[in-house]
Amino acid sequence: MKDYLVKGIAHNKQVRAHAAITTKTIEEARRRHDMLPVVSVVLGRSMTAEVVLGSMQKGVKKLSIKMNGRGLIGTTLVGANAKG
Repeated sequence: MKDYLVKGIAHNKQVRAHAAITTKTIEEARRRHDMLPVVSVVLGRSMTAEVVLGSMQKGVKKLSIKMNGRGLIGTTLVGANAKG
């Protein structure tokens, strides 16, 4: 199965829904960076949120999410644009 993003609009464009499956992308990031499972969960959720939020952008705008944590992970920074 491939990663994908699904968008939907309902009720005369008053309701929008976005959902993403990013399992393969997150696994590739985990493999490349040799991450611990807990770290890949945090990074995966951040990357998935960024994909969904980025898909709502128009044109060449960029979006970033930065999370400052204490402990094992520290700071996580992910970025995206309208094309992912």
